[in-house]
Amino acid sequence: MPDRVSLEVAATIEPAAIILHGIHKIDLSLGDAVAVVGCGALGYFALQFAKLSGAHPLIAIDVDEDKLELARQVGADICINPAKADALAAIKAATGGRGVAVALEAAGSDKGRDLSILACAKQGKVILYGTAYGDVTFGEAAFAKMVREELEVIGSWNSYSVPFPGKEWFDIIGLLEAGRLAVESLITHRATLDEAPEIFQKLKDRSFGPYHKILFKPNG
Repeated sequence: MPDRVSLEVAATIEPAAIILHGIHKIDLSLGDAVAVVGCGALGYFALQFAKLSGAHPLIAIDVDEDKLELARQVGADICINPAKADALAAIKAATGGRGVAVALEAAGSDKGRDLSILACAKQGKVILYGTAYGDVTFGEAAFAKMVREELEVIGSWNSYSVPFPGKEWFDIIGLLEAGRLAVESLITHRATLDEAPEIFQKLKDRSFGPYHKILFKPNG
């Protein structure tokens, strides 16, 4: 790592590289309207890469207000909570009724995938990052839109390319060294390895409390 990039910051390169790997698959142009559906760690970096590419408006969508606050901090122009508002109507209003040129889906849910598809303009692009843990079902309207409006649906999986670890990692290291990628706000907790078993149990039974990323460091 360059001297200006701490090891704590470097620990976030892998999730950032997952997003950049997908961004490299598309032509994201200055002024394109972009929606990021799901604003966890992947969405946090998706917002930043879209902003660096000149996205406007940049729309963040999540049901967690803490995550939407992070989205605001990294430059989201519009933040939408689908539990409180009609997300699709808000996206249409923000884009003159057209929809977004690109939707980056990082929610990993059927609702998130459908919203990403429905949010797109004709011949728009959807990148699917979110992992599925069962059969994936598209709503009739979302499927019809994919076919009738000729959307391009792109799957993206991996944080690296050849030669290993690939362009993604070195691009991100350069952005971190130049101070162009925000990371610190994502790390909400720091713990030792000895504390890991207790924390993982609390995460499993959902008693840990609000968090974004937990950074484990060697003991002592």
